[in-house]
Amino acid sequence: MKTTPNLLDGELMIVERHMKLYGFVTRMYSKHSYERSFILAIGRTVTRNHITKDVKISETDEDYILRVED
Repeated sequence: MKTTPNLLDGELMIVERHMKLYGFVTRMYSKHSYERSFILAIGRTVTRNHITKDVKISETDEDYILRVED
C-alpha cells in the first residue's frame, strides 16, 4: 500500500485512540501490504506527539510490529 497523508492520519487516529483507552498499543502490519517507510513515519509521529511514550519498532519475517508503551 502506498504511504499517503490520509493513510498516516487514519492509522495515527487508531493508535492514539488505543493509547487513551489502554495506555499501550501493539499493532502488527504485514510486509506484503505496508512499506517500511509507513511504519517508520508512524513511529516518528507518535514519538513527536507523545514524548513520554516509549515507541519500539521491530520486524519478523512477515510483519512489522509497532509497540507504544508508557
